[in-house]
Amino acid sequence: MDITCKLKNREFISDLDRVKKFAEDIWQKDTIYHPEFTLHGMHHSKNVIENISKIIPVELLDVLSERDIYYLLCACYLHDIGMLFVPTTLLPITSVAKFVIRKIHGTTSRFMIHNIRELSAIFNDVDRSAIGQLCELHTGDLPMTMKSHLAHFPLLVAILRICDACDVTYRRSSRLFDLMKLETESYIQWAPLHYIQEVSLVEKNIVISATIPAIPEDSLRFLIEQIVINKLKEEASQINPILKEYNFKYTSVKLEISVDDYLLSNEKINKLVRNKDIINRLNEKRPLELKIISSIQKKPLNESELAEKIGISIMAIRNRIKPLIKKGIIYVNENDKEKRYEFLPYDRRKEFLGIKNEKD
Repeated sequence: MDITCKLKNREFISDLDRVKKFAEDIWQKDTIYHPEFTLHGMHHSKNVIENISKIIPVELLDVLSERDIYYLLCACYLHDIGMLFVPTTLLPITSVAKFVIRKIHGTTSRFMIHNIRELSAIFNDVDRSAIGQLCELHTGDLPMTMKSHLAHFPLLVAILRICDACDVTYRRSSRLFDLMKLETESYIQWAPLHYIQEVSLVEKNIVISATIPAIPEDSLRFLIEQIVINKLKEEASQINPILKEYNFKYTSVKLEISVDDYLLSNEKINKLVRNKDIINRLNEKRPLELKIISSIQKKPLNESELAEKIGISIMAIRNRIKPLIKKGIIYVNENDKEKRYEFLPYDRRKEFLGIKNEKD
């Protein structure tokens, strides 16, 4: 059942149409700065909405109020608009800038919802706050507690996150895929989507169905497991504590592969995935600045810990980290005993984005 059919309130329906029109207009700017990102436009939003009926049990949807559903649908259209905003400190676009854009785009989406005039004309303060927070929490680590006036707000977050993460089929793969001059790391992230046909819920398992050519079967299976299955398992583990409050949890993420002897293989993909160590080799080739940022994105580290994790000297860390601190990408958390490096904390992102008047 299409979840939009659950909306009966005329005001909700009218406002959702306005949100959809706004999203369609703003996504006309899609891929201006970063064509190699997986698609985050209207097709993606529609796929996320379709996934709600595919992988969310009816009993979970039945507990949601009409206002809950309205908020959820608005967030489906708006959760990724932060991908279109690039702070001047990140120009020109580099691999470091792309990493930062991806990691903070949920927060950026929230701030855009609070500050774009067209959306201010649609949402009142309460609605804007709830939808903005929902968009911010669709990515990254979940906080221990979530403050909201909505009784089922954590459930809305869980639904948005898993339905977003499950948009991994060929429908999200760009028709220009083979024409785009992608960096190898980006190409590897795109490749599995070519072969995934469907995502479904079987009992309490998320099932990924893929059809792949006979050659190179083993390498493609490995790539799908590394890029898609492991990510979905991690996402399910994050939201399962929320779902358990509703007597449900995802048991596992399963991969079902069928081999088609007549399916033509993609030579570029074949060449890349022949070596199963491709992902590790790509990580090793990352610029040092990107290695520093990715090493502290989950947990702040001191100089010694960071140098040991990356495998370089403390002096090299100090030399490369200074520009990142100056740009505000890395924050120094200092006390009497030591200083620890932290990737752009939430309470610093508003300043980093250059937003002065957030309405909340």
